Amino acid sequence: MDQLLQLKSKTLTNLSVVCGSTIKSTKRDNAIQLMHNLEYHLKLPRKISLISIDIGIKNFSYCKLSNIESMDSKLHLNFNTWKTMDLNVKYPSNYQSPINDTISARQRLGFLNFSVFKDLILHNQPDIILIENQRVKSNNNQVTLPGILLNYVFENLFYTNFELLKNYEDLKCSLLPMNSSRLTNYLINRFLIKSEINSSNSKILRNKYVFNLLDNDMLTIEGMDCKNQDKRSFMKQYNQQADQRIRKLDDLFDSVLYALTFIQYHQNNRYLDHYLKNNLDVNELVHILNNNSVYYLRKIEDIKLTESAEPLGHKFIELPKM
Repeated sequence: MDQLLQLKSKTLTNLSVVCGSTIKSTKRDNAIQLMHNLEYHLKLPRKISLISIDIGIKNFSYCKLSNIESMDSKLHLNFNTWKTMDLNVKYPSNYQSPINDTISARQRLGFLNFSVFKDLILHNQPDIILIENQRVKSNNNQVTLPGILLNYVFENLFYTNFELLKNYEDLKCSLLPMNSSRLTNYLINRFLIKSEINSSNSKILRNKYVFNLLDNDMLTIEGMDCKNQDKRSFMKQYNQQADQRIRKLDDLFDSVLYALTFIQYHQNNRYLDHYLKNNLDVNELVHILNNNSVYYLRKIEDIKLTESAEPLGHKFIELPKM
């Protein structure tokens, strides 16, 4: 705690960002929150299993990773561990309420939610479940509002199932919220000039980030040649082998980015623990972690970095073995 309080406020805030700790309004509160966050990660296994979920009824996406310690090792996926599916196709049901269709629709949603929870969570028993936060605003678009509210209800049903079943099924996992703004800020936006930061560009950059991982063999998919692909060629190749065809990549790609973001948080917290226990320079740790984040960004074509990020990322800096 004292080592953290000796850091400058800016460095402490940067440390909060790279460790996935909530940023507080005062330096002392930031340090306390960082220590709580560190304690949580140290209770987790060194090598974790996780499932990250991007919610949707017609485009429900998930990424399942096992025995993962850090981003240093390649992530190998297949069509069972990384997919997008239409839940109505995956879990067909002919149930009709004897009362009315409104009740049928609600019971149908509950059936879909429990089916996903049973197959993904109860069957796999991951250490971590990451679930996408659902918005409740449609920006005055009445067409999209019903779908937004449906996904919001689905998210809340997932939390309900988790709370109910963890007492009966001996679940040891944590259920944590995640959203695209948080992952984009951590992986990308904090290093970009302000003119590049907007919602439409954010989606484009997230997709480019995943294609960069595929091009550099940091992410591989069994049975697919993933190098030098664009969206159209990737989807064509994916759909030739997947059990359900996909029409867009955003949800699929976000699900893996949620997972990668948490893996980096987990790794960075263990590095922080190592630096604190060995009285090493935490300023150096923050610099190296930021440098290596920019290193990955530099591989994305036409990336526009801030002046402070420009000196970073020209080469990858190895951190000490823990």
